Amino acid sequence: MAAIVRGVFLAGVLFATPALAGATLNQSTPGYTYFNKPGADLAAHAKAIDRCRDLAEATNQAGDAAAKAATDPHDSTGYWSREHNAGREDNHQGHLVNLENCMVVFGWRVVVLDPAQGQRLASESLAVRARQLADWVGADTPPGVVVRRFANDALDGSPDSFGFAVPRGTLLSIDDLAEPPEPGPHLDPDDPTASSSAPYAKRKLTPLGRDHLMSLRGDSGLVVVGLAGAGSFRLIFERVDADGQPPRDSKGADLTVAQPTTGGDVGGGAGVYAVPEGRWRLAAIARGRYSINFCLGAPSFSVANGQVVFAGQFDPASGVLAPTMNPEMALEALPAGSPLRQRLRPADWVNGSTGQCRGAYIYALEFPGRPFEGGYHLGSMAQPSAPSGR
Repeated sequence: MAAIVRGVFLAGVLFATPALAGATLNQSTPGYTYFNKPGADLAAHAKAIDRCRDLAEATNQAGDAAAKAATDPHDSTGYWSREHNAGREDNHQGHLVNLENCMVVFGWRVVVLDPAQGQRLASESLAVRARQLADWVGADTPPGVVVRRFANDALDGSPDSFGFAVPRGTLLSIDDLAEPPEPGPHLDPDDPTASSSAPYAKRKLTPLGRDHLMSLRGDSGLVVVGLAGAGSFRLIFERVDADGQPPRDSKGADLTVAQPTTGGDVGGGAGVYAVPEGRWRLAAIARGRYSINFCLGAPSFSVANGQVVFAGQFDPASGVLAPTMNPEMALEALPAGSPLRQRLRPADWVNGSTGQCRGAYIYALEFPGRPFEGGYHLGSMAQPSAPSGR
């Protein structure tokens, strides 16, 4: 029995939660909760818990390194650094939140019980609790109220999700979930035991001035991307190889597009970046020192040497963090009369690029209306049925 119910938990507080409210990604769900996926059994539940816990433990709450990174608009490496970061206890708060984020992306729903029923079940022995949950985790209509499932919540870019982790409720478990081991670097969410020994290229890529745009070297491409507003919001792109892994060369592998930190021209004029060819994924978004990492699924686009690719205009204040593909903005960023204008093409955005889990919070981001990579089975592709609301 112990092997079967390993990882089963309930989280208890004494108030209810509205059904299918929009998720705040730095907080877990309050109430007496459990995970449910129609057709699953307790063994599948435990396996998913183990996979997501492993991925969640690769994350860190923001500490000194991330604070220093926030002072450099084109440096993303501090967000991922484990040096001078938050302590073990603080990081564990984020692990508990990210466990739920991960389970939701893997297609599980969060169900909250009536407080009286949840309190009674929480007072039972672990064996009794497991036997009860065995009948519920795979039910089409589980007892309680489904309060959360994957709803592409990062798409709104809400500032509410950027802050210190708030695991709500009391976590009860049969295993050592309350005292996790220190994490190691993990990669693929389908193989969380895999790690990479490849050095992470840390050469920063900064926007080019107009005097550098009259010609394009043959060993790079150009990416045009806009970010509206002023503040501490960042888009963090990462280059991956043909297998979706971090590149092993010494070329630039990360690109951070940042808002200006003060007023002035905040209209979101596009910047132009010279980048190595490859697949570039929107790996994360960040506000200040906190980031949401899309290791469980991210939109990506390709760039070839000599190409000029417009990745779009992003506006975090719009409530829809998907690119507006207005070519006029991209053309304004390129010199008048330049042959680069004839090479301009829109990015071929494709959802479903997985990568290394790190940063503060993990989730998946999907651009509406875009196709998915073959074989991707998380996020909206993991849902047993179409969501009926948030």
